[in-house]
This record gives sequence, structure tokens and C-alpha cells, in this order.
Amino acid sequence: MAWRASIDGTPHRLLAADGKLFVVTREGSLLAFGGKEQARPVVLTPTMGDPSPTDAWTKAAADMLEATKVRDGYALVLGFDSGRLIQELVRQSDLFVIAVGRDAAQAAELRRRLGRAGWYGTRASVHVGDPLTYPLPPYLASLVVSENWPAVGSFADRKVINSVFHPLRPYGGTACVPATAAGRESLAKLLADSGLRGAAHRQVGDWVLLSRDGALPGAADWTHAEADAGNTGASTDLVRTPLELLWFDTPKRWLRAP
Repeated sequence: MAWRASIDGTPHRLLAADGKLFVVTREGSLLAFGGKEQARPVVLTPTMGDPSPTDAWTKAAADMLEATKVRDGYALVLGFDSGRLIQELVRQSDLFVIAVGRDAAQAAELRRRLGRAGWYGTRASVHVGDPLTYPLPPYLASLVVSENWPAVGSFADRKVINSVFHPLRPYGGTACVPATAAGRESLAKLLADSGLRGAAHRQVGDWVLLSRDGALPGAADWTHAEADAGNTGASTDLVRTPLELLWFDTPKRWLRAP
């Protein structure tokens, strides 16, 4: 044994670089040990707190959450300016918020603000790209909103509707759009002609809600292992290629075909 040190927390990962040993703990600390012992090592403590002011976004976020009744799961913010909607969704709900915007400078500033509040990486993440073409997985979001829908696209465009509907989860994933921006009549016609299975819309107050209702096409009525008369260990969902892995880290027993 050449050297030993005690730390606060549980070591999770060790990295050797720049002549130092870095220790990452499960509790979120990052420790650096150098070759020479220092009587007063540098200690950096992040400033934690909620810097969010009370403004129009405070009420807007509250109205969206009340209209959709969504308060947990994943929320997508497609397009942002100030980033205040992201902050308010984190503060007023249990949602994990994923924001996508085109402006890299705005994204960097928003990351800094979320980091100072202790939210970045734990409750929110920010990505740079086109909100309508960003490679989001399907069935991810319980809630889809925007700080600026007109800048994202018009709901009179079928491509916009398809892009917004794509990440909504089954059984009630909901996009919340100001009624004036949605053009409810044109939205209803486009949905009727779109062939999007499970797509539904309704107006609640000043909002039009576009949702994916019910199960996915071909989903089986199967609740748990050995749930039917045959005591089967897998459902009879109707799946077709191509297939992609969306969920993982499950016991190997369930990674088998019916």
C-alpha cells in the first residue's frame, strides 16, 4: 500500500489524468488528488438555488400543467428563447425537461443558468438543433410544449403535426399549443386526413391539446408475467421490422420472443 485517503461519499469512478487522480462519487462530488499534499486544498462548492423570477412564464407554465394534467415523466420544449419555460416546468412539476433550440449561444446561457440552479443534468438538458428534425426517439414525451410555436412551424403544415406527434407516448402523451397558433379547425382537418393512429385533439381554455390516446396499434392486452391461461412469459404484441431498442436493463428472461 503506497497511499491511502479518506473521502466523504461513495467512490463511483476513478480517472487518472494530468498527474492527478480524480474520484467521482455517487453523491455527485468530484475530487482531485495531486502528487503534493496541500495544507489548504481548493474546495469549489456550486451555488445552488432557484434564481427564477416571477413573470409571464410562471403563469404560462402553471396553465399548461393544469390544462394537460401532466406533472411527471419527460417534457420536450421544442424551441426556446429566454428558457424561462424550461425553468418553470422544472420548478412547478416533477418533469424531466429536454429542450431543443437552434441558437447555440442561447443554449449555452440556458445551460449555465440551469447549472447554477442545480437542475442541469438532473432535471433538465439542452440540445442544439432543429426542433422539428432533431432525432428524438418515438414515444418519449408525456408533454410537448414550446416557448415560440410560430418560430418552430405552423400547425397548418402536416409535417409539423407529424414531428410533434412522433415523440408523444401512448396513453395520453400531450402537446400543448396556444389555440390561436394551432388553428383548431385546420388542425382537426389535417388530423382526420393524416392517418395518425390514436391522434386526438381538444380545447381546454386557451390551449389546444394534441394527444396520442390509447395503446399503440397491435399492442396486446397483457398486464404481467403468467397473466393469461397459458401462463406465458411474454406478451403477444404484434411487432414488425425494423425494430429498435427503446428500453433496456431488464432481466434477461423477458428479452425473448412470444
